[in-house]
Amino acid sequence: MIARSKFAKAFVSGVCLIVAFYVFLSAVLVEPFGVLRSRFDGLVDASTPFFEQRWSLFAPNMPMENSELLVQAEYREGGALVRTAWVNVTRIEFQAVAGHPLPSRVKKTSWNLQNRYMDGFQRLADVQKSLLTSDIEGDVRVELDATGGDDKLHENVALYDGLLLEYLTYFMSAYSSREVEALRWRVVSESIPERRNVIERSSLDTDVVTFGWRVAARVDDDLMLSAFEDLIQRYAER
Repeated sequence: MIARSKFAKAFVSGVCLIVAFYVFLSAVLVEPFGVLRSRFDGLVDASTPFFEQRWSLFAPNMPMENSELLVQAEYREGGALVRTAWVNVTRIEFQAVAGHPLPSRVKKTSWNLQNRYMDGFQRLADVQKSLLTSDIEGDVRVELDATGGDDKLHENVALYDGLLLEYLTYFMSAYSSREVEALRWRVVSESIPERRNVIERSSLDTDVVTFGWRVAARVDDDLMLSAFEDLIQRYAER
């Protein structure tokens, strides 16, 4: 009888310890990233598969960052050079996507372009990255080749640099209703932690890359320009 009583007490004590540990661990897991959670990183990592579902379960190749493309342009007005404020191209384009269950990829053109551009940019050497973030008046491919390195990579980066330049020239021509002389762009990326319950803006790592000024491309396609004007008229807040 005494042995059975001791066993019952030990069993109850063990269950209480397990419940207490479970409550403690649950409290740590649901806490936003902070001091308490950071002290138990090892415990959280080991326990996460049993307590949380990660996005990778449903989207194995989910992007781990948010990125936005911004552009700034210069044009003449009354002989004076006017510089615009930074315009968030990605947000304007995504306004056209909202509410559509099957949005057209055309509505995310700049987002797709800048992602491919940045993929190549990140593989460049530091001297070549510095070149692209400086003002360039000549041919980007020629300038890159002059620094040495991978010709194929240079070709790819120069291609998307030119596509972005043309796309953003039409965009800013429609946005400003002026003949754009020069422009530059900026890519703002925010890294998304894989494990999160609540994402606070202050907890995201932000990386900003500003590219140098380029001479604007020619605007000679009225149909394309009208498409941009329609996009700006519908979704841009000016």
